[in-house]
Amino acid sequence: MQDVSQRLFLETLGDLLRLHAPLATLMAPLGNQVFRVSADGPATELPGAELSPPGEWMDRGELRWISQGGALLGLLWSADPLPDSVTALLNLLLRSARHSGEGQDTGLLLTHLPAPVAWLDGELNFRQVSRHFLTLHGLQHREVLGRGVREVFPARQQLPHLLERALAGQAVCLPLEGLSCPGTEGKTLWLRGEARAYFDAQGVGVLWTSQDASDERHLAKQLDSLLDDSGVMMAVLDAQGLVQNASSALMALGGAPLSGAGLPPVLLGAALWDWPSWTAEARVTVRALVEQAAGGQSAGADVQTVRGGVLRLSLHGDGVHNDGVHSVRAPGHPSSSLLIAECHDLSALRELQEQSAVQSSLITEILTRSGEATLIVNAAGKVTLASQEAANLLGTEASRLTGAGLGKLLRDLGVQVLGADLKRLDYQNWQRETMPPQQEVTLINAAGVQHTVRLGVSLLPSLEGQRPGLMLTLRDVTALRRMEARLRHDTQHDALTGLLNRTGLRSRLTALGQELLTTCAPADLADLTETPALDTGTPVTLLALDISGFPALTAALGRTASDALLVHLAARLVDWRPGLLVARLNSDVFVLAARSAAADKSSLEDALKDLQHHLRAPLRLSGSDLPLSFRLGAAGGPVGSDPEVLIGQAETALSFVTRERTEQREAGAVYHEAMRAEVARDFRLESELPQALVQGQLSLSYQPVVSLTQRSATGKPLLLGAEALLRWNHPELGLLAPPAFLPLAARSALISDIGEWVVGQALTARAGWQANRPGLRVSVNLSLDELLRQDDLERLFPVMQQYGAPDFELSAGSLLGYSERTLGLLERLHALGAQLLIDDFGDGASSLSSLEHFPITGVKLHPSFVARLPNPRAYKLLQATTALAGSLGLSVTAVGVESAEQLALLKKAGVGAAQGYYFAAPMSAGELEGFEA
Repeated sequence: MQDVSQRLFLETLGDLLRLHAPLATLMAPLGNQVFRVSADGPATELPGAELSPPGEWMDRGELRWISQGGALLGLLWSADPLPDSVTALLNLLLRSARHSGEGQDTGLLLTHLPAPVAWLDGELNFRQVSRHFLTLHGLQHREVLGRGVREVFPARQQLPHLLERALAGQAVCLPLEGLSCPGTEGKTLWLRGEARAYFDAQGVGVLWTSQDASDERHLAKQLDSLLDDSGVMMAVLDAQGLVQNASSALMALGGAPLSGAGLPPVLLGAALWDWPSWTAEARVTVRALVEQAAGGQSAGADVQTVRGGVLRLSLHGDGVHNDGVHSVRAPGHPSSSLLIAECHDLSALRELQEQSAVQSSLITEILTRSGEATLIVNAAGKVTLASQEAANLLGTEASRLTGAGLGKLLRDLGVQVLGADLKRLDYQNWQRETMPPQQEVTLINAAGVQHTVRLGVSLLPSLEGQRPGLMLTLRDVTALRRMEARLRHDTQHDALTGLLNRTGLRSRLTALGQELLTTCAPADLADLTETPALDTGTPVTLLALDISGFPALTAALGRTASDALLVHLAARLVDWRPGLLVARLNSDVFVLAARSAAADKSSLEDALKDLQHHLRAPLRLSGSDLPLSFRLGAAGGPVGSDPEVLIGQAETALSFVTRERTEQREAGAVYHEAMRAEVARDFRLESELPQALVQGQLSLSYQPVVSLTQRSATGKPLLLGAEALLRWNHPELGLLAPPAFLPLAARSALISDIGEWVVGQALTARAGWQANRPGLRVSVNLSLDELLRQDDLERLFPVMQQYGAPDFELSAGSLLGYSERTLGLLERLHALGAQLLIDDFGDGASSLSSLEHFPITGVKLHPSFVARLPNPRAYKLLQATTALAGSLGLSVTAVGVESAEQLALLKKAGVGAAQGYYFAAPMSAGELEGFEA
């Protein structure tokens, strides 16, 4: 694991322990270090790199070994028993860290997350789902992934509309819904869901979580059955006293049949005092009681029935919470109140009280077994019931909660409950109707551990003259919110370096407001918010860069070392200037963005020079200095409404530099409009090149190579052979040299196809020459990209074994950072009779060590050796180079000879062979067969 993400990963492990095993301690290796992680503080690095449990871990408590495939991933210990869930989660995270791949972590964590979660794209098609989600819904992966919500859940017609609201940016609570659970003989599974929008590189999507609410539903049904129709006479009235509904016992009192077959209209919808069950005097009393309750007061009296009985009638209305009134809002009419009327036969009052005690005991048992974090608080504010889950969440023991005043207890424990505005929620306000029945809050428990909790507050029914109590339910959603934050973070950051990715850079450049902030590493997952960035009218400098020869470096160093190189480079870039945005767009392409007073050509060129100077010092990798060269492109101006335009201009300048001469590459380039046409031309050539090979538009010309020390029978310089030169006869652009199109071919496997074609044509031409002029040789160029595709080169060996190998010219820079595979390939070519020549020898990228490590037979001098003649210093350098090659037994060929004076000095310096327009321009294979120098 790279250093830039190590801290974040350790914090994630600590958060996981705080959530699931707050008393546990973890030891885990990350890279070459071992860390100790616990819930009560930051991770600490342990001496040594071996996992060895302390002695006290072996003597007491529970010790678990976390491993995979025989590899030890970590040690987990706790004085108390450990839940299996935390072991599974740690195994998942540590395994992911050990074998992580680019773009893999989010999908892996989501798939294995111990929560029912689905990840949908902007078209509401499923991108990924967790196993728990599939289990709850009775689905298989093949039935879900890539399919739309309407296709997967055709019967849930409201679901797509709710998810579309989430897609628009709303947090949507999906309604409780009963589903038929497969394999359970018709058992109904009750689910509650939530959907939120998220953003990633592909646009907006939806994160949908489901929760099994079957226990909650079962609890509600049992509570309803206890309070509904167990012989209690109860009615629901509107504010005018009209009966909306009534229990069967009360309906029987009014003369309705107990079977419930049809509700007599004379009762349902009539005023309660007009029921025929009351005496004339009782009707007056009942009406007065209703008017008193409708006015916001509790009311009660003994009333006489026509059958001679006496009933205790109690009515509870709105607005008298301090006196224990229980009020209910009418469904669909939030401004209307309903009144609850209860009748009790005084003769059976004692029996009713005993029954109430039994019911209370049953309710307590149901809540305790429900698995919910639940608190029951009476009218005096004291906790009468606390589930173990609630005690765990608050960070204390359940025995300490029961019987204590909740407000004082929370203060004594130091428990804080904060609302969305991070202001403390006062417990005294929870009994008021202004308190929403459900809200998401931040809870800091007695141990100082912070949780995100969904708090539900319900007023409990009360008896006459009492204030209502409260039922508090707390659902811990910390892990879910943390995962959402991680998803938001990962969609805008590069997984390897922690820098912004393209989406993140675009977002920061678009954002309005405050100062530009440096985002060199991911923030803490608990506080991942949008970083303010640049005003769209602010001039911005954008510099794009990549590493010269990065594919060769990756092949030479290996993937692990090249990843480490990119991380070190990211740190160097972030350190360039304060107030800087740094992004990694892909592979080795980085973009730096900074506020600037002006973004004209002069200031952009100064920025290029300054960055080149900052990058001049070698990067240190595995104890060694690694000098690198970079290609840079620059663009600048206001961000405007679409920052992608400015990013594209910087990338265009970088693409332009990649095609230019060495001098241009070192200086970098500032974007101008003409560049776009040239880069577009390259894209056009790249798309047309495959057909050029098929349609015969590629051809070979041959430039003669003559000896400066031997002569033919006619007395002329002896023809030794020729160098094969590739050309593309483009139907519109004319004859194109290899630098115009081979770098484009190198981006794909086409470079191998072209190389195979060149070798075949060259061998055919050589066979024709040698029929009349034995001994003539032909050489072809072998590029760095072809060396890196050594598996593709294997298909050439059968042809060369049959017809003999041509000579190969290798660029001096292609042998830098050589590998054992490269050495083995060149030795096989040499064994087939090929001469191996270093082309452009003496250039700045040449490596003298290649003369020692590889089976080189000769060198071809860089054309600058000849071009600078007859300069005395250039001649001395020529002599020294020729002498060095001669001492190693290597042939020396001069390139670019154009005059007799140059030829004379080459002979005097001891050069053995030459080619150039002084002898002949490149020609066809047939013309070369009859050529005389």
